[in-house]
Amino acid sequence: MLKNNEHGYAVMSKNLDAFSFSHIDFETCKKYCKNGDVVARQIPYKSGVSISINWFKPYKWFEFKIKCKKINIGWIDVRWDYNYDHRTGEVVYSS
Repeated sequence: MLKNNEHGYAVMSKNLDAFSFSHIDFETCKKYCKNGDVVARQIPYKSGVSISINWFKPYKWFEFKIKCKKINIGWIDVRWDYNYDHRTGEVVYSS
């Protein structure tokens, strides 16, 4: 399986409705491609945001970090992360 925001490839059926294997390396997907299957590019896109809010005694009373995706204000700790899905791009190899 591909991680969140990785571009990669997937071994799919000829009509692109189901995939059996996905990997970031094209040669690995090409090796697992059987008769009638195709290798298609997988393109990540942001599908949503997950937010968690915690209440605990802070180390610092105010902290704002964009790279870590968190905000601390008093006793409230807010963290967020993006959810990614992959859409099927162009077909790059056909067996």
